[in-house]
Amino acid sequence: MALATMLKQHSGGKVSTDICGKGPESKVESAAAIGHAKDLALCSGSVVAMTGKNDFIVDPSNPSLMIQLGNGHPLMTKVTGIGCALSASVAAFLALTKSDENKRRIACLTALAVSSVAGELAAAESRGPGTFAVAYLDKLATISEEDLEKRLKILN
Repeated sequence: MALATMLKQHSGGKVSTDICGKGPESKVESAAAIGHAKDLALCSGSVVAMTGKNDFIVDPSNPSLMIQLGNGHPLMTKVTGIGCALSASVAAFLALTKSDENKRRIACLTALAVSSVAGELAAAESRGPGTFAVAYLDKLATISEEDLEKRLKILN
């Protein structure tokens, strides 16, 4: 599993990931890096997730079938560590798959969905980044299946 919050094209043509270096505060549009995400998924054999205004998940078994999520909130870009916390959440969800390749995409999708919907719920009761950070942690701890069913926006 590769969680890429930012993709870079090096002069040698290699695609690499910056897992926590820029995080969701990166100014790179995730849509501009979709081709690189597909290449990375094929080269690495890993599910690739890119976060941004919209989140994208690419599975190496079928890179043309890309999942796009439209949740989250701009306050998520104002709190350092949210992208790294998401990386840890993805790892935890993947641990539950017991290396079942058919479940990797679902584990990644679920982790991104929980994080982004929790961000929306937290933003609704926050006054700024400080109160958002605490509310986000509270929402991660209390988010329900019903919250996800009501709010999740799968755009494709």
